[in-house]
Amino acid sequence: MKKLLIIDDRDDSQVLLDVRNSDELLKAGSIAGAINIPLDQLRERLNELPRDREVLVFCQVGLRGHVAYRMLVNHGFKVRNLSGGFKTSQTVNA
Repeated sequence: MKKLLIIDDRDDSQVLLDVRNSDELLKAGSIAGAINIPLDQLRERLNELPRDREVLVFCQVGLRGHVAYRMLVNHGFKVRNLSGGFKTSQTVNA
């Protein structure tokens, strides 16, 4: 069985990427230290992400995170999608 990644367990070699839009951030907040690049801007803003660190991508529940994951993999990034997104991380880390 795969270990569930607890956000607090990440290390300095990983970057959190929140692909939700600004309205969602205002309503729900985000995970401390996350970079916010909405999914619809990600392709144009890939240069803002470090290529030498693993990117942990998330959205609200997982679909946009998966789309962002595929995009980043196709552009050569080392990336993981946080299954269940922000909602699940809030539940697990509560």
